[in-house]
Amino acid sequence: MLLGDCQRRLVILWLALALPAFVIIIIRSVSSEQPYVVDGASLLVDVWAWLLSSIMPTLTLILGVMAAGAVYGEDEKPRMRYVLRFMFHIAFALSAFYLIIIDVLAFVSVGQPSILKTTSLYLSPLQSLLGAALGAFFVSTKPAKDG
Repeated sequence: MLLGDCQRRLVILWLALALPAFVIIIIRSVSSEQPYVVDGASLLVDVWAWLLSSIMPTLTLILGVMAAGAVYGEDEKPRMRYVLRFMFHIAFALSAFYLIIIDVLAFVSVGQPSILKTTSLYLSPLQSLLGAALGAFFVSTKPAKDG
């Protein structure tokens, strides 16, 4: 599989599946009723901190790698780079699973924002596995064979 195609698929997946969580929290943040209030205390800042720390590091990594590949001059750019299909599928599947969990939690947090406080117990290890899978994906590239 071509590296550029796989990177584009990952970016589309991340943008498409991260969008619902952002939309839910944005709508809830600007709603007329008090958003994310528990026992008189607002958890709005905590909810945004949870969402941004759950999505932005990995999305920044993916976009940064793509941007770094785009700045090569024609004489430095590899003619064609391929990636191991297995590594792409692992990174794609873990990304989809992780982002679906984020979307579900964003939806559930509308009624119970305090639920987000304990999500790091399982999201942090999953995010670490995802980072390792993405790292393995990006280093599994190989040049096209000449001839």
